[in-house]
Amino acid sequence: MPETVNGPEDASEWDVINWAVHEQNVARLRQRIFTAARDGDWPKVRNLQKMMVRHEALVFADGGGRPRSLRRRSGGVKLEEA
Repeated sequence: MPETVNGPEDASEWDVINWAVHEQNVARLRQRIFTAARDGDWPKVRNLQKMMVRHEALVFADGGGRPRSLRRRSGGVKLEEA
């Protein structure tokens, strides 16, 4: 199978993710951002937006099913698993 640039190489890794939970989290964050913006609480809006970006980064981070410790030590380079 050819190497892919974005996303996991095996489609089954995407199937393992519980998307309903992530969609609920995003919907809840969007509502909190909307409410804070409506109230004019701009520092809270900024912090919630940063939280959403971090959430997306965690969901879509390259690393798939590897243990977190291996992902941290890889330095962006895929490690060969034994």
